[in-house]
Amino acid sequence: MILYMKKINLTVFIGVVGLGATSLSLHADYPIVSHRYLADPTSLVTQDRVYIYCSNDDESPVGGSYNIPNVVCVSSSDMKNWTDHGSVFRAADRTTWAKKTWAPAAIERDGKFFLYFGNGGANIGVATAPSPVGPFTDPLGKALITHSTPGVQPATNMWLFDPGAFIDDDGQAYLYFGGNGDNNVRCAKLNRDISASTARSSKCTRRTFSRPRGSSRPTAFTTSLIPPRRGRRCGLIT
Repeated sequence: MILYMKKINLTVFIGVVGLGATSLSLHADYPIVSHRYLADPTSLVTQDRVYIYCSNDDESPVGGSYNIPNVVCVSSSDMKNWTDHGSVFRAADRTTWAKKTWAPAAIERDGKFFLYFGNGGANIGVATAPSPVGPFTDPLGKALITHSTPGVQPATNMWLFDPGAFIDDDGQAYLYFGGNGDNNVRCAKLNRDISASTARSSKCTRRTFSRPRGSSRPTAFTTSLIPPRRGRRCGLIT
């Protein structure tokens, strides 16, 4: 989650590894979105099309900062030509409890699409839709993850945001989330329809970080990987 929202370029980078190659070639030739205030891209591939979900702040009233009330989706079938689907979810219009949609993450299961989002750093919600571009609605009428969710606490200054959904090979779904501290990452098991947690969340730690040369601070920027397509592995950066 970036902490300073500005008009940025959402850029696709493509790495190509040839047979027998000993090095990775990376290219970031052009921005796929440059006309909106977007950040925190995450990807979903379905029916041979990639959908990118981004935090959006086109009308932020906060000069030099951010508000992020909705999610914008762009998509492509060839990684070159992109369609802007506009705002696919606005928390204040679709829920009674949330106003913000920080760092969204989407996933598909059983023909239904699930969009997870952070309501600022206060809690995490989920919205569902019959298609990847909505309309997304609130199935629970409340937050999915709160500070009262078993396993979230104890934590120091925990921020509940930056959700990431994952379905393992055995069909078990998980939601990763948290922030504002190296020990504030949590993982919760999700039930079959992945709109509710079935167990207490677990604490995750990371002992090593990649650091700039000569610096003791970890490197941090927002990325999202896209599954390999036609021999290329692609990702997004902001």
